[in-house]
Amino acid sequence: MSSKTALKRIHVLGTVWFVTCAVFLLSLALHQAGFKWWIVFSFSGYSLVFFLFFINVYVFAIFRGVSRHQTILEHPLTTSTYYIAFYDLSPFLGSLAGFLCSITLPELGILGILSTVAEGTLTFTFLVWIFFDPLLGFIENLIPQCACHRRQRLQAEEEQKRLKEAEKQQLLASLEQKEAQNIRLWNETLEPIAAQLAEMLSHPHQDDQTHRTIVQAGAQAWKLGGIICMRHLHQMVLDKAGHIEVDYLAVWWDGIGNWQKPHFSQLIHNRG
Repeated sequence: MSSKTALKRIHVLGTVWFVTCAVFLLSLALHQAGFKWWIVFSFSGYSLVFFLFFINVYVFAIFRGVSRHQTILEHPLTTSTYYIAFYDLSPFLGSLAGFLCSITLPELGILGILSTVAEGTLTFTFLVWIFFDPLLGFIENLIPQCACHRRQRLQAEEEQKRLKEAEKQQLLASLEQKEAQNIRLWNETLEPIAAQLAEMLSHPHQDDQTHRTIVQAGAQAWKLGGIICMRHLHQMVLDKAGHIEVDYLAVWWDGIGNWQKPHFSQLIHNRG
């Protein structure tokens, strides 16, 4: 088993122990305040979800956000294996300190010993995770060599961000240019076809030749540029036709590519 895996398991166990001690102290405080145990457990049952949520936010915000995402060059101490092990073992070290303190006071009962152990866990963990760890990270940022690496990293990230933005803008410009070229090509190729179809729609004759001509025009548009080209040709025809009663293109193109026949209400056009 690798050291990284072992540290992760220690961290999980430490988190479980930390939450257990916090719940124990909360329940004990409520009981000492005069609540009956059945009230304490009822209260804990309703509030446990929120309590665990805030504890997990606390743990992950401090541990994941600070220790695991630091670089060795910027934080040589707080990213070392020995320090991370000490960080992960903080809940257990706090429990040990609390236990050693409790055995020096023989008047404490079992409940008092457990309370001292839990208090030691929360106190030591708070000091390490909230106070000492950010302080050590701040001191590391003041070291000239670490600060230099940090500036270089930020500059590299900024340059990478700038290159990605430039690449995105270049790709966008390329797509816009390609779209403009497609529109130009479609207009040149489909102009006579659009004029012919507009004439057919203005004076509709539902014979086989008209039907075949309209279907062939839709298939040609599909081969030229897919569904977008078909919609472009359709709009060109409607603009040229002016006033039509029934949009036969939308009906007879059904099944060509991704084209689907629209609702009946969309087939009636009043253009002028």
